[in-house]
Amino acid sequence: DISKEDGIDSPATRRDALLKILELSRLEINDLVKKLQGLEDLEEVYTDLQTALLRALDNYAIYLNDLEKQLKDADLTETEVKALAVDFKEWREGQYGAIIKKSVNFIWVLRETDLLKMAGGRLNKVAADLKKIKPSRIAKPANLIASLEKAKKLFNEAQRLNEVAQELLLASDDQIINENSPSLEETIEWTLEKIKAVYQEFFRMNSLLKEILGL
Repeated sequence: DISKEDGIDSPATRRDALLKILELSRLEINDLVKKLQGLEDLEEVYTDLQTALLRALDNYAIYLNDLEKQLKDADLTETEVKALAVDFKEWREGQYGAIIKKSVNFIWVLRETDLLKMAGGRLNKVAADLKKIKPSRIAKPANLIASLEKAKKLFNEAQRLNEVAQELLLASDDQIINENSPSLEETIEWTLEKIKAVYQEFFRMNSLLKEILGL
């Protein structure tokens, strides 16, 4: 705990520790800003949220710069260093932590939306390609068809979860959410698991098709 004296021998040591944590926060902000700015062609509702998150992160970067200047003041007393450490800790655990969490969730939800678009396109292509193959060339199509149907089912489940994630992401902070409902983080995780399972079926279908056709 940077606000406590245990294990810290001097104000200078405490100040150095605080500066290191401050730098880590700055790197975290820069990384998120880069990722958020890399999201393009968004719907208006997401563009608004993207802008709000970038504005908040920019303000936090300014706060960190101001704090760094204060900490590098040679005349700073031990009491003042302790006070800054307490303020910084409360800031990180409060508003900063909330915006970081929302930014990460925002990035993941939209990434999964893009992954689903690609998976949907590939699923349609696989289904269309199977229709073009003459039945005489496929001696045992049952496993292949079963894999395709499984991929479709997993894709639909992933799409449904992604829609739920989008709703949770756009919900206002004071909106009442059913405590028994999955969290946004859980929904993101489950969506990603379904997407991975869809691609596993793609690989399986590819292997089956090569085996059936003797490739």
